[in-house]
Amino acid sequence: MRRIAAVLLILSGVPALAFTTAYLIRPVNAIQLISQESVVRTVPVPQGTEIYLDYQHSVIRAPVREVFEISDTGGFLLTRTEHGAFGAGLPTESFGEFRQENDLFIISGINRSFPEIRLRVSAGSDQTLTIQNGSNVVFLDLLDANDLVIIRSRTLPRAGIILVGRGSK
Repeated sequence: MRRIAAVLLILSGVPALAFTTAYLIRPVNAIQLISQESVVRTVPVPQGTEIYLDYQHSVIRAPVREVFEISDTGGFLLTRTEHGAFGAGLPTESFGEFRQENDLFIISGINRSFPEIRLRVSAGSDQTLTIQNGSNVVFLDLLDANDLVIIRSRTLPRAGIILVGRGSK
C-alpha cells in the first residue's frame, strides 16, 4: 500500500514539474542594460510593446522622449520623438512628419533601425528607460555618471531572466 501511495505521489508531481519546466524555458522578449561587459538589468518586454528613452534636453532643459519598438531583427526601431519644447538644439531635419499636439512637438514616421542603443549616463538629464506597461529603469539608480550603457533586445528563456536577475548597482 505504501508503495502505491509513493508511486501516486511521484506521478502527481510529474505534471507540475513538466509545467514548471515548460514555463521556465519558454522564451520571452527582454531588454538588457549592459555596462562594463556586465548585464546590470534585464527587463521582460511583451511583444509589440513600445519602449521609451526619456531624458531632459541638455540645452533647453525640456523633456524628450524617444519611442522605440523591438524590430523583427532583434534590434530597435525608432518610430518617433516627442519634445516638450521647440527651440535651440532640437531636431529640424526633414525626416518623418512634424506635428504639435498640445504642448508636445512630435516627429513621427522616423522608422530608423538600430542594432543596439549606446549612450553615456548623464548626471543632469534624468535618463530613464520606460516600458509601455509602466515599468522603468532610472539609469543613475544603476550606473554612475559618464558610464557607457548599451541597451540590447534579447529573446531569453524565462529562467535566464530569473537566474541572471534584474541586476543592481
